[in-house]
Amino acid sequence: MDEMIASVGRSRIYLHGAARGLVSEGETLAREACAFGPDVMAIAVSREELEGLLLNLDPAEGSDDFDGMTNYDEEYARHLTRYGDVSIPPADLVEACRYAIGAAIPIRSVDLTEAEMTDASLRLLRPFDTIRYGIVMRNLRGRRFKAEDGRAFAVEWDGAVRRIRRFRALEELRERHIAARLSALARRYERVFAALEVQMLEGIASTLDGRARHGVGPAAARQDSK
Repeated sequence: MDEMIASVGRSRIYLHGAARGLVSEGETLAREACAFGPDVMAIAVSREELEGLLLNLDPAEGSDDFDGMTNYDEEYARHLTRYGDVSIPPADLVEACRYAIGAAIPIRSVDLTEAEMTDASLRLLRPFDTIRYGIVMRNLRGRRFKAEDGRAFAVEWDGAVRRIRRFRALEELRERHIAARLSALARRYERVFAALEVQMLEGIASTLDGRARHGVGPAAARQDSK
């Protein structure tokens, strides 16, 4: 499933997983957000990415969709075009912001900040991991993917990267952080809509389920004040 609802106390969190970059995902997110009627929009990007996104909700006409991408993101996006039109900024994130602005509800970043991501990468990754990552990327360029739709492709692509143990640990750290931030938001708002990457959906849902059963510590609640 690419959408789930998690409960934290009396609050509900709608977990929406998208193939980030597909234009069609924007309409899907807008429709589901409208049906759910959230009190807050949570977006799985860094605080800095969210600030940039809010400044670029309407990119200049004729701009290059791949301009400014990393090699990793560009290769991912070019493969993704097999499943539909691709846009930068990603359509699901643009529509998440537009919905929140139109509904006059707050928008919150729930991913690691850029500084936190850099620190986590330095702690978890070793030079050999970077070499292995480069090899995986070269192999993915010419790979024929079995996925029949964009979301399945995103999961398949991510799975190849997560075969590198330390990169998998980094992504799992992000999932735990996002789950903690969502739990904190659920203590302030009754209905939280979370715009996530589909490949992180199950990990975040599983972590939220564990937090609901075992309780959430005060550290997660404090993060919401940032």
